[in-house]
Amino acid sequence: MALVKKPRVPKDEWLQVSVVELHTVALCTDGTVRAWGRNYEGQCNIPTDLGPCTAISGGGYHTIALRTDGTVMAWGWNIYGQCNVPTDLGPCTAISGGGYHTIALRTDGTVRAWGRNYNGQLNIPTDLGPCTAIDAGSHHTIALGTDGIVRTWGYNSQGQCNIPADLGPCTAVAAGFYHALALRTDGTVRAWGWNKYGQCNIPTDLGPCTAVAACGHHAIALRTDGTVRAWGNLREPFGFAIPWKLSDNGWYDFIANYDSDVKVTDVVPARIRRTEKYRNIRLMLTMS
Repeated sequence: MALVKKPRVPKDEWLQVSVVELHTVALCTDGTVRAWGRNYEGQCNIPTDLGPCTAISGGGYHTIALRTDGTVMAWGWNIYGQCNVPTDLGPCTAISGGGYHTIALRTDGTVRAWGRNYNGQLNIPTDLGPCTAIDAGSHHTIALGTDGIVRTWGYNSQGQCNIPADLGPCTAVAAGFYHALALRTDGTVRAWGWNKYGQCNIPTDLGPCTAVAACGHHAIALRTDGTVRAWGNLREPFGFAIPWKLSDNGWYDFIANYDSDVKVTDVVPARIRRTEKYRNIRLMLTMS
């Protein structure tokens, strides 16, 4: 099937939504996964044996899911092996889909990657050590070590892998198309890489934050007061990220006021969680 329509699911049953270039993946509160959009490569064909899941991620033309038992499944376009989950992967705690590669964080803190490696995005540094967070950009990868040190590798044409020398220890990381973000322990945000759309220009009045996310050619941060800020190319389809409101048909409408007072409780790399009337909604704002 070339195109799959969005399913009608009650708005309070959405838990996670991963919005990528041509398809969308959603995790419901009961652990089931739904997908819609372009399906030429089968990225919307949910495996019948998938079972309940705890996390999802959309890649360029593939989809990844983390099951409740910690195992990983992937489907869709597989010309580069991005859906070939290693048989010795073991249980994982996090997943992320890049343009043509997939990464996973195992329960022991080690990182695994598979798929296309023409820019070295699969070349995990031998001295990486255990990690607490990962994120896949279009053709690069970023990881946060348990010591708070940020590491990046892969495509570096725009300096997205050039970690600032004065970055210091961090608590969160995020990878955009050709840029990267990090949240430092003092709550300040740093960004580096391609800056054509100002996606690396941290607002001077941003203030301390608790989480960051990178999407396409823009960036998002959650401030300590619960408000969200976004900057960069906010006109791209993936820029319609902050904030949203639920429409009557159970999907989302874009609100133009990016610096609103919408309260958010958690944003991790490519994820946003809302409370109050947006309870149970988690938007995984990824661009692969």
